[in-house]
Amino acid sequence: MAVMVLLWALVQSAGAQDFTLTLQPDALTLVPGQAASFVVSMTPLAGFSTNVTLSVGTLPAGVTAVFLPNPATLPGTSLLTLTAAINA
Repeated sequence: MAVMVLLWALVQSAGAQDFTLTLQPDALTLVPGQAASFVVSMTPLAGFSTNVTLSVGTLPAGVTAVFLPNPATLPGTSLLTLTAAINA
């Protein structure tokens, strides 16, 4: 059974947005026993210059996520790789 993965992000600090995230592709299908990747592009706003640590919330059982690099430097990109176990 394939798992459809959709990602979204909202980043705020003290009520003001610090940077934007865009993902390519917008969505993908992750097949058990395989991996798939997103390019996460980060653009700072209003002079924000702190490195950011990226993370993923709850994933389906058997699916793991790794960002490289992490923490990430702004502006920049990080590769998010999702891997599904064969029994996911």
